[in-house]
Amino acid sequence: MPARTIELFVNHHPGIVAQVAGVVFRRGFELEAVDYTLTDRGREGRMVLTVVEHRRFPHLVRDLARLHDVRCVREAASGEVTQVTAREMPDDTGIE
Repeated sequence: MPARTIELFVNHHPGIVAQVAGVVFRRGFELEAVDYTLTDRGREGRMVLTVVEHRRFPHLVRDLARLHDVRCVREAASGEVTQVTAREMPDDTGIE
């Protein structure tokens, strides 16, 4: 089955990966890959999820964007950003 990629910028704290993965699993998606790195500021993390394609994929993106610690969600297809959902962020984050 084809895979879809989601990039998230999150508030860094213990348990954030489990929190995001829990939403993915509760929605019935299969994770193929997870990558988590700290940004240069150390207060934020960048998470890249690869999930198996599913007809409810837009619902997953929406539900991830609703999490309190998720700052920005980008759904990428073929290397291009196709959807951006972002909370109001302070100017010092560097995320546009």
